[in-house]
Amino acid sequence: MIRPGKTTDPLRLASLLGLIAWLALPPLAVSVEMVPRTLTRELDVAPLDQSAVWTVPALNFERLKAEDLQRDQLGLPYRFAEPTRVQLTTENSGSWVRAADGTELWRLRIDSPGALSMNLGFVRCRLSQGMRLAIHSPDGVETFAFDAGDNKSHGQLWTPILPGPQIVLELAVPRGGRENIDLELGTIASGYRGFHEPRDEKGDWCEIDVVCSEGDEWRDEIDAVGVYTVSGIWKCTGTLVANTRDDGRPLFLTAHHCDIDTDNAASVVVYWNYQSPTCGQQGGGSLASFQSGSTLLADYSPTDFSLIELDEIPDAALGVRYAGWDRSDADPDSVVCIHHPQVEEKSISFDFDATRRTSWNSEVTPGDATHLMVEDWDLGTTEGGSSGSALFNTKHRIVGQLHGGWAACGNDRPDWYGRLAASWDGGGTQQSRLADHLDPLGTGLQVFPIVFPLEVDGLDDWAPSGPVGGPFRPDAAMIRVSNPSTDSRSAVITTDVRWLEVPAGPVPIPAGGSTDLELALENLAVDLPSGDHAATITVEETVSGQRRDYEILLRVGGAAQLIVQDAAPNPFSSYVELGFNLGTSLPYRARVWDLRGRQVRDLGTRQGLRGANQVTWDGLSDGGARAAAGVYILQIQAGDEEARVRVLAMH
Repeated sequence: MIRPGKTTDPLRLASLLGLIAWLALPPLAVSVEMVPRTLTRELDVAPLDQSAVWTVPALNFERLKAEDLQRDQLGLPYRFAEPTRVQLTTENSGSWVRAADGTELWRLRIDSPGALSMNLGFVRCRLSQGMRLAIHSPDGVETFAFDAGDNKSHGQLWTPILPGPQIVLELAVPRGGRENIDLELGTIASGYRGFHEPRDEKGDWCEIDVVCSEGDEWRDEIDAVGVYTVSGIWKCTGTLVANTRDDGRPLFLTAHHCDIDTDNAASVVVYWNYQSPTCGQQGGGSLASFQSGSTLLADYSPTDFSLIELDEIPDAALGVRYAGWDRSDADPDSVVCIHHPQVEEKSISFDFDATRRTSWNSEVTPGDATHLMVEDWDLGTTEGGSSGSALFNTKHRIVGQLHGGWAACGNDRPDWYGRLAASWDGGGTQQSRLADHLDPLGTGLQVFPIVFPLEVDGLDDWAPSGPVGGPFRPDAAMIRVSNPSTDSRSAVITTDVRWLEVPAGPVPIPAGGSTDLELALENLAVDLPSGDHAATITVEETVSGQRRDYEILLRVGGAAQLIVQDAAPNPFSSYVELGFNLGTSLPYRARVWDLRGRQVRDLGTRQGLRGANQVTWDGLSDGGARAAAGVYILQIQAGDEEARVRVLAMH
């Protein structure tokens, strides 16, 4: 992207959005013990410090910085790593050890002094049955493993990024299998900025984490966006996009200037859900959810689009979505961009003004109408690395992808996006237009919605509870499965527990309609011991194979047997009352929280009675001021049990 110098003003732009969201209270800190998972440890062979080391030439940080300044001015892809070309195999590098069971283990430690991160590119990687390849940090805490199921038709393997200046390779080969090895490491990429960079060296101060409330209305689109690397050294943003066949084909839209071509498309590694765990952190994201490899389908430099097909459909457990699109001639009157600035966690930016059609890097309207110009961002901004990110209109549909611009925190300068409407017919061939790939059925549709076509309502509020042996209330829930697409669909509903009954077999959901279904507790629930029992309910759409998981909690017995009733009146203006039952007499504490997890009112601790109890909130804060209109969480804690009820204050 084209970038001027950056401001370092520590202030953050104030939010202009007042989105009502149903957010949970702040999560409790959890300590997780990371157990090293190395093949050396598993096979119980000589320690890693006895294996061979290959050292990468030291990074020249001054040269890299100067080159990056030039690259930024030329609008080239954001570079975060320096490649070292090698030809390392199990024959000319590393060392071997033999395990007690006859398994042979090849190991190579790679050292890149001063590097922030490392990733690898294998020009040949065909693993035979029984072979296992692992790459990991020296301590083994972060480990990625591959086997024969990861072999690609193009024969390459590009690994995810690991932190630090050292990386370890391990290849486990069954007894007598060394003659079947087909493995050659061709690139060692040493990261010098971006991924795993200290927070104070990251991007602009006005960036907005997608986990913040500003992103609440864009959760589905956020799940469609990923950050990716090319050849282990360049970084851009892209978006998984739907096609009219709605078959789950993993089409990924990004920018032409990110330099994906037929030769390097196999090196693309996409990272999903790389985002901050808390609002304002701009850090702490995980690179664990990744997939490697792609094929270039089409690109067109005048509108700066590239469309690639990923080697696999993203794992359903990752919750990745397929974004919708709008190729109509209408110009958006307000837009949103979801992107990865520099190599930061996912961010969201807003412009509340209309876009203009222009040529690339021109403010003359309409020019050649290949681009949409965003005059300036009202919330957030874009940066190098945001290139290729989708521009969404108010209907939550893609209208273009980021080519470049001059936007930065604290300025009012524009960005330009290649128009999807102009890319639709592009250069007139299958390799230079979107039409053949996004509308393979030739429907002529102008717009297409985001794909997970089935929406489920009614599970969020189902929280059955009761004493050991029952009865449990409510013992059933009616859910509504809706299908906003233009074709009929089917849903398969499953659960991971035996005490919950779900509908059997595929359930038809009419086009543009919905189907009501009942979920109920089975008789086996009466045999459950005291405690909280979680059930996962999976709703899978049968055409695309996409699925969503929902969790319910059955609370059985316990000292308090806390069962809450409905809050009333709700919404309320002057007061709200919440009734609840306790299974035994013990103290309870009542508090009120806002949607950002901040305490609004501590209603105090009182002695509860066995049976019916009631707490009242008069709408005032701890300071005695009336709380602003909006959604609040009324929390009851009794013993080791807790209940939360959402209430809406209206003044």
